Amino acid sequence: MKIENKETKKTKTGSNYTTFTIDGKHFNIFDEKLQNDFNIGDAVEIQTEQDGQYLKLVGITKVQVEKVAQNGY
Repeated sequence: MKIENKETKKTKTGSNYTTFTIDGKHFNIFDEKLQNDFNIGDAVEIQTEQDGQYLKLVGITKVQVEKVAQNGY
């Protein structure tokens, strides 16, 4: 999975949060550390759980994408 978009927004009370688009799904993240640790293009694994009508992001980690040399080795 890959982070396709990252947008910082404000709540009505003035708190910052970030909306991430990951594989076409939108997730709001209120944890400031997570907002800063992830960027567009990062390969990630996510853990989600259904919370009523919403899909809730409960975990996110960066993953290393192995680069294949041009000669295939």
